[in-house]
Amino acid sequence: MRFTAKNGNGKSQSFYTIIGPEVFFEGTLTSQGAVRIDGRFKGRIESEGAMLIGKTGKVEGDVVAQSVLVAGELIGNATAKKHLEIRENGKLYGDISTEQLVMEPGVVFEGKCHMNSHNSAPAFSETDSPSGTESENPTTPTDLHCGKSFQRPLQSSEKSACP
Repeated sequence: MRFTAKNGNGKSQSFYTIIGPEVFFEGTLTSQGAVRIDGRFKGRIESEGAMLIGKTGKVEGDVVAQSVLVAGELIGNATAKKHLEIRENGKLYGDISTEQLVMEPGVVFEGKCHMNSHNSAPAFSETDSPSGTESENPTTPTDLHCGKSFQRPLQSSEKSACP
């Protein structure tokens, strides 16, 4: 069965797999189409389409998809082959690998970010765990951590705000 919802840009997005707000699922989820999580999920998600974690959604585990949108909470690494977006009040505790990254003001991101070109492989293996420690190189513009809300990337001449 296919479900359709409007995304933040007013465009329709079809979801083939939805985990509702009152559902807890544990395991591995593999989908040819788009996946939406509004409940709780623990495990690994692989989608050939889009992956959306709704405002009430919480995912503990790694996510691999064409595009990833986080409006809820993700504790794990995210590999978005094309596009990754964290919406206002969204939380991502883990490492990111993507071509394009969008973060709205008010998000929480703790981890490392690797920006891929369209020909490069994902930067993180499934054995990598979410970063909870400071980076060895805090001047990297895409290295944001310490639970600070994202406002803008660090400039190469700036030091991290982490103690």
